[in-house]
Amino acid sequence: MSLFIDFTSAAGKNYVFSHVTAISGFECVDATVLSVQNATMDGAIFTGAYLNTRELTIAFDITGIAPKDYEDKKQAMLSVLTTAGKEEGRLRCVKPNISASIRCKPIDITETRQGKKMGSFMARFQCCDPYFKDTQETIQQLKFVRKRLVFPVTFPTVFGEFVNRGFITNTGHGACPVLLRFRGGTVEPKFTNLTTGQSVGITGAVPNGYILEINTERTKKTVELIDGDGSRTNAFAMLDLSSEFWELMQGDNEIEYSSAEDAAESTAELVYSLRYIGV
Repeated sequence: MSLFIDFTSAAGKNYVFSHVTAISGFECVDATVLSVQNATMDGAIFTGAYLNTRELTIAFDITGIAPKDYEDKKQAMLSVLTTAGKEEGRLRCVKPNISASIRCKPIDITETRQGKKMGSFMARFQCCDPYFKDTQETIQQLKFVRKRLVFPVTFPTVFGEFVNRGFITNTGHGACPVLLRFRGGTVEPKFTNLTTGQSVGITGAVPNGYILEINTERTKKTVELIDGDGSRTNAFAMLDLSSEFWELMQGDNEIEYSSAEDAAESTAELVYSLRYIGV
């Protein structure tokens, strides 16, 4: 099986596992089931479930052409997979049919076999967020047609027909948060997931030359205004009070875009990465 694994630290330093001998924890993660019961009933009533945190283990070898070369490679590995610090890095796993990554923190590096020019190691990583995510973002960009931003039309279609609705299919293993981007010139833009009945939008207008970003990820909900030099400002005050930070449910989601007014220079994007409970 063709397998590529690398780790990028919070500081941007990268390590490629060149000689992987075994992996564990990359399959489906365990769930904790929630239920209620009382003394007069058999069994219990299911009320929900949640995924537990994930621990990954990678066994790998390091070889060198000489003792000094081996020791340099070992120290380079330890400098990237350091267990010090509080920030997570990102571990990427690439197989023939999938490329996904997961946020994690190295928690232990054990040398299981030592030689002058070769050593075997076991690295353990803790993943508080158990989901792997597509390394390739999917971007659904609306087109400006007849003074409106609309979803690209899939042919065949009626000539002259433009739609502000489109379907997005979530083929991942769980609900998927989205990043919504509105570029200047649009007034009171709103994205609605008609499948869930939830919408998120803003009041007022996005100024020309600015980008408004709304992130619906549960642990990272943000509304930010980005100016021309990339500086970000908290823009929660622009959020419509009826907004709900919706996600793409598994399967088909019918998405609607609406606004009070769109200028020719305005654009809107819906960005997402599918999530997997195992790779």
